[in-house]
Amino acid sequence: MIWVAVLVAGSSATAAADTLAGYGEFGYRSSRYRGDLGDEFGSSWLGWQLGGGLRIKQFAIGAALDFHTVESLDVARHGDSLYQFGFGPEAKLFVGPDVGTRGYVRLGYRRSWISGDTSVQRLCQDTGQCVAGFWWEEPSYSGNAVRLGVGIEYIPPGAIKQNFLAAFFLDAGYDIVSHDIIGQETTGGMINLAIGAVIGGGRLR
Repeated sequence: MIWVAVLVAGSSATAAADTLAGYGEFGYRSSRYRGDLGDEFGSSWLGWQLGGGLRIKQFAIGAALDFHTVESLDVARHGDSLYQFGFGPEAKLFVGPDVGTRGYVRLGYRRSWISGDTSVQRLCQDTGQCVAGFWWEEPSYSGNAVRLGVGIEYIPPGAIKQNFLAAFFLDAGYDIVSHDIIGQETTGGMINLAIGAVIGGGRLR
């Protein structure tokens, strides 16, 4: 249940470089489903995240996409090889000093898709798409998630300079997730834990 994110930021394109900076991010993570979705899917130990946006004083606003493998708990229903792709906006609010340890809260939204490359059998009686019989298809489920999280960011003394930011963070999150699984809305959650590093451009004091 650990995903490790490394944020890479670019320099600000505006004249207000002392309060505004662009950033990009790349990282690794793993997650675990809970609730009804936890009965369908298990842990995800291999994943990555890529995104970007702006940091404005104590705020960060951006968008991120992620991709990770998903453990199938029902091979006959979902196959044995699944992956998830998601994309959406996210915002953070930082609380604390410019240098040293400070906390933050984050809120975001993600549109996501779980897909597989193993053909599985679908029965008409399970889907309601036909009267009788069955067919084969590769799993594909779309869904939505509200993303919540809290974290701690540590900026070493002397790390912030006019055109450079370096920091480390620890992040814990929970996603409220809803997926359309074979024509039925299935809800649950996803637990995430992250550690990583941040580098950026522009003065963020």
